[in-house]
Amino acid sequence: MRWRGAAPRGEGTLANEHRYAVYLAPRPGDFLWNFGSMWLGRAAEGVVVPARPSLPGLGTGEIDAATSSARLYGFHATLKPPFRLAQGRSESELLDLAEGFAYRTREFRLPRLAVRAIGGFLALVPTGTSPEADDLAGACVRGFDRFRAAPGQDELARRRAAGLTKRQDELLGRWGYPYVFDEFRLHFTLTDRLAVGGRERMREVLERLWSPHAAEEYPVGSICIFEQAAVGRPFHLLRRFPLQGAVG
Repeated sequence: MRWRGAAPRGEGTLANEHRYAVYLAPRPGDFLWNFGSMWLGRAAEGVVVPARPSLPGLGTGEIDAATSSARLYGFHATLKPPFRLAQGRSESELLDLAEGFAYRTREFRLPRLAVRAIGGFLALVPTGTSPEADDLAGACVRGFDRFRAAPGQDELARRRAAGLTKRQDELLGRWGYPYVFDEFRLHFTLTDRLAVGGRERMREVLERLWSPHAAEEYPVGSICIFEQAAVGRPFHLLRRFPLQGAVG
């Protein structure tokens, strides 16, 4: 299928700038979308977001500073990390693959979510195991990999500078990202990396905000392709694909 608005990217300067990602992103208007877009102050769909309430002890400027990178990416959980298109691949082909992938994949429910610290940042993470989420992420990493251009040496060096285990470095070399498969943990990012004191103070505020939804499971019914026009630009939702079938 030739997708309306899809450009034949995959070669030249534009391809070097343009990036894509496969994300699990809530639908506008549901409780998870309302919470995440309200907190970040931005929606990747380009629609108006709920107003952030007044939060005692946390000013708007402080929250904006603590979420600047997370806001750039949009509220999501990563399934296939951002990548540039491999030479000879097109955006339209990528969307075709995503449509077929979603057609074969069944819906499931995430366990209830809670605010947790992961590697210095805060996120909403499932409170229990989710084999379905792990399988979905692994299938996305494998299934979309033929569309991924190999990362440059500067990107690899930046990843390694964070301090990787031997296993994470192996995954980085093979899949272009160190936190996949057995190193994967599904999470909806809420902040950038924060100092311990500020992180704990912000966690307490986020837990209070999230408390009305703390007992709710979340239905996963779609995957999304996000795009970024150039480094430093915000990611936007390109297409959403409903999950329709059975994994296989």
